[in-house]
Amino acid sequence: MALTLGQRLFAHGGIYVASRLANRGIALFLLVPVYTRFLGADGYGAIRVLNYLGLFFAILFSQGLIVAWYRLRFDQQTEDELKIFESTLIWYLSFSCVAGLLIVSVCGDWIATTMTSGIPYFPLGFLTVVGACFNVFANLYERKLQADQKPVAFGIFSGLR
Repeated sequence: MALTLGQRLFAHGGIYVASRLANRGIALFLLVPVYTRFLGADGYGAIRVLNYLGLFFAILFSQGLIVAWYRLRFDQQTEDELKIFESTLIWYLSFSCVAGLLIVSVCGDWIATTMTSGIPYFPLGFLTVVGACFNVFANLYERKLQADQKPVAFGIFSGLR
C-alpha cells in the first residue's frame, strides 16, 4: 500500500527529528557528564570553544554550496548530468577544504593566541580544522540522503555521526 503525501511527510519528518534529537540527547546526557568529570570545567570549556571554531570553519569551507547543491540538483535532467554536477561539487569542496586547511595552518598560531588563548593550535586547533573539513562532507551526505528520500539511512548516519 502506497503512503499518501501527508503520511510520507509525517514519517520522513519524524525520522529526521528523532535522529537529530537522539544525536543531541546522547551528547547532552551522556557526553557532558563524562567531559566535565574527566576534563573539569576548563577542559570542557576548551572543547566548547573548539567546537564553535570547528562549526565556523565548516560553514566557511562549505561556502553555502550544500544548500545550493540541494536546490540545483533537481535541475539536472539525467543521471549522468547529476553525477557530473555532484562530482564537480565534491572536487570543489575538497579543494576548498585543503586550501582552507593550509591557510589556517599558516595562521594557526596567530588564531590560537588571538581567539583561543591558552589552547594551542597544534594539535587541538589543527584537529578541529580537519574535523571541520570532514564535517562539510558529512553534511553534504546527509542532505543527499534527504534529497533521495532515504530517512532510515539518514537516521542511521546522523546517529553514528
